[in-house]
Amino acid sequence: MYQTARIFIRGSSYNFPIKHTGRYILRLYFLPFTSLNYNSSTAKFSVHCSRFVLLNNYTPTSDTVKEYSFNVLTIKLNIFLELALNSFAFLNALEVFSVPEDATLIEPRRAYKGLQIVGLETIFRVNMGGPTVYYKNDSLWRTWKSDNSYLEHDDNNINVQHKAGVKYKSGLATRLEAPIAVYGTCRRLNHDIVSSSTNTLYFTVFVDWWTVFQVLDLTFLANGSLRIPIYRDFVTPVITRNKLEVSIGSVVPDMINADAILNGLEIMKMSNENNLDIDVGATARAVSEVLGA
Repeated sequence: MYQTARIFIRGSSYNFPIKHTGRYILRLYFLPFTSLNYNSSTAKFSVHCSRFVLLNNYTPTSDTVKEYSFNVLTIKLNIFLELALNSFAFLNALEVFSVPEDATLIEPRRAYKGLQIVGLETIFRVNMGGPTVYYKNDSLWRTWKSDNSYLEHDDNNINVQHKAGVKYKSGLATRLEAPIAVYGTCRRLNHDIVSSSTNTLYFTVFVDWWTVFQVLDLTFLANGSLRIPIYRDFVTPVITRNKLEVSIGSVVPDMINADAILNGLEIMKMSNENNLDIDVGATARAVSEVLGA
């Protein structure tokens, strides 16, 4: 995929027919290289899709995958490449495919329906308690990075793996949410992939200073079953600092034998006034985040 690329010496576009309206993921692949008269590490260009600015005066400096998601309401998805002055553009590959959508607003706490009108850019996709999961082991060709480089206070948790125990259940999470390689590993102990009885694991989930789950019971969300993958999506208020903390803990402070788990995490940036490139305009620096866990 990275061994070939298309060079654009003038503004160009791709037009993809859409069979079903709804939310779609767009992935753009870049790997700078030198070929003939072009050194693609000097390219500078912008990318637009639908009404969203995805990249503005962008120059890829290494192998990069940019992933976006937005609602498509027309019969065609149009992707535009615009060149900076006296420059060119290149693209190694792109993907377009449909995905489900649903989320909860953290503050105030209510169902969030705004995903239909905003664009999203994937910032982090993390596998807890296991190694990096590469795209070949994911139904949607996603890469889930190991959480080792993001983990704080790693002296009070352990890794658990039990991939054979994962059982997808109709109406709940599927491999499209996350593969067995993600649901089959976790931080801490007593995840439902290894629990021997239901309703024995309760814990609290925090995003920064917001409590997104006061008392989380995984078997309740899985309709009373063990080892069933589940997920929840949340939309945060506007984030103005450069760090987002996701943490899990006991329902009661200092609880003896307290336990809590997390298998995977996705963090996506939400568009601000149709911009997903935060360097476009001053208002784009304050963005909301969509978290899936």
